[in-house]
Amino acid sequence: MQRKNKPSITDIHKDTSSELRFLAPKKKLKKKTKTSFWVVGFFLLIAVVVTGRLTILQYGALKSSEKITNQLLEAKTALREFDPEMAKLAFENIDTEVKEVTGNVQELRIDKIIGFFTEFKHVPSILSSLLGLSSSAVNITDDIVYLKNNSLELMMSSGGKELIVRLEELSRKIELLVENVNKLEEYSQDFDIVSGQDLFALKADLVRNAEALDSLIGFLKNNRRHIVVLFTNESEMRPGGGFIGSFAHVQIDNGSVSNITTTDVYDPDGQIDIKVVPPEPMQSITPDWETRDSNWFFNFPTSAAKVIYFLNNSKIYSEQNITFDGVISMNTKVFTDILRAVGPVELAEYDLTITHENFLEEIQEEVESGDDNRLRGEPKRILKVLTPIVLERINSLSEESKVQLMKSFQHHIQKKNLMAFTKNKSLEFYLRTVGLAGDVYLPKRNIISEYLAVVNANIAGHKTDAYIKQSIHLSSRVNISGEIRNELSITRTHSGDDRDEWWYNALNKNYLQVYTTLGSVVTKVTGRSPWPRTPNRGYVGYIVDKELGEIESTTSYLREYGVDRSIAFDKTVYSAWFNTPAGEAKTFRIEYINPQKLPISSKLPYEFVFEKQSGADTELIFEITAPVGYKWKESDNSLFSYTSSDPDSRVIIRLTLLPLSQ
Repeated sequence: MQRKNKPSITDIHKDTSSELRFLAPKKKLKKKTKTSFWVVGFFLLIAVVVTGRLTILQYGALKSSEKITNQLLEAKTALREFDPEMAKLAFENIDTEVKEVTGNVQELRIDKIIGFFTEFKHVPSILSSLLGLSSSAVNITDDIVYLKNNSLELMMSSGGKELIVRLEELSRKIELLVENVNKLEEYSQDFDIVSGQDLFALKADLVRNAEALDSLIGFLKNNRRHIVVLFTNESEMRPGGGFIGSFAHVQIDNGSVSNITTTDVYDPDGQIDIKVVPPEPMQSITPDWETRDSNWFFNFPTSAAKVIYFLNNSKIYSEQNITFDGVISMNTKVFTDILRAVGPVELAEYDLTITHENFLEEIQEEVESGDDNRLRGEPKRILKVLTPIVLERINSLSEESKVQLMKSFQHHIQKKNLMAFTKNKSLEFYLRTVGLAGDVYLPKRNIISEYLAVVNANIAGHKTDAYIKQSIHLSSRVNISGEIRNELSITRTHSGDDRDEWWYNALNKNYLQVYTTLGSVVTKVTGRSPWPRTPNRGYVGYIVDKELGEIESTTSYLREYGVDRSIAFDKTVYSAWFNTPAGEAKTFRIEYINPQKLPISSKLPYEFVFEKQSGADTELIFEITAPVGYKWKESDNSLFSYTSSDPDSRVIIRLTLLPLSQ
């Protein structure tokens, strides 16, 4: 019988380290056979023990790798959602996990010989870098929690210099954190305790945040900055949010708020010398385009830039050489939650107590028919009285109340009730990444996408949107050739008929814009209102706004359907008038075809994106039917449906088509 070759020690250990070699002597003397056997056996025993311990370490590290990766993803999501408390918890979990792996190395007593194994030689450096990353991150999230809860107070109480110092310290800590990530990237291929892809994403986020932080520091360290805070009223909807009735001019000196002035928007508008052609639907109610109507664009950065343009051209500010650096927009929903936090505010001169429950109606009553309007010609004066009292109350809130108020702000960012814009490009990019910019979504390449936004503009419809409830229902169907056909119905119900106030029970006059995927083709429209006549004003000597002019130059009237078609922000937009009388419900329907076809057999993902208009009280129902013989992976059915009574500012649904047999 042929004798089998005995497995070598190299064969036994080749899975653990290609560098580990135990070589037997070339010649074996008979008298030394027993001694050689024990020598070989001794080294074999050591190798088996070491291999076993390394295997235990490797198995434990793989389990830890999964936990660390998941915690990194949670931390990343938490920071993007401005929830540093959750991010801190995730980083603390990472710290605990890394310390456990480090303890295993020491307990197994292989930290002294680990360098002999190529696969494990970087373990000490990796664990050191991970500990540096986790401990630095925990420290950083502590700073972020403090800044989140105290930044406003520091700015409002002349603590701007302290705020800047803390921001600079945070910037330095982020730089150290990036250094630890760089070290881990070097080792990620050799020992994948954290994947290189996850590290790259983390590093990209850190670098982006560091750039934004440095821009913010530079912004605040400037001698003087001017911010406009818009108080928009969603009772009178406009594409970029509610009507701009008043605003606060906030002056910042070296990080501290040095002055706040609340102003009726008609004050600066009355001192604008330039003449600008207004959007065509607005021309029936105003000959000039000014600040109060500048909230015309669904893309908030464009609307905000227009607000700055008009205010900078008002003598109130131009004669003082004041130019605005940024815009914050908050609607009445945000102000209501602020009042919920600070409690009832007594206004003795008005014989009123303003609460979060009566704020909108009492203010609206005073603006429309109060003595300030009738006797002084200052309908918004009540806001000038109320605002400084509320700001003072915010400063004196307890720590717990401040935390709750900040959480409510985060909620309003998600719902698009709170938006911001700055001319600083780095800061503006950061605002977009955290969902605060109110910008229109641009789909990724190589993906079949369906886009929808329903945008309303109340034009001479008074404050009737306070009693409008809107329901959006999109039904999409994919046929066997991949064509996507859409049936959209928009129902608006006006419940203001039981109100005595004329500004609530009037006809809701609404200019509707439906934003769809670029290149979509309309096939049917029903339920629209007649188009009003637009006065021929001539507009000789007027300025044609660049952004508005570019959109209107693409506009064409589709006589067969009675709608306008235009291109705005890389979307095809269908526009019509859609009015609703008090006490009635009206439905507008439009059918259209997506210009893209969904390849049935390629498994290319399909994406539906809905963006809500700021301030809109709307319900969303979306359903899509797969071709015959197919189903959606996510619902395991030929029908996928989504319903929300209060959708977030941006809803993204990604679906995958599969044969029914899978």
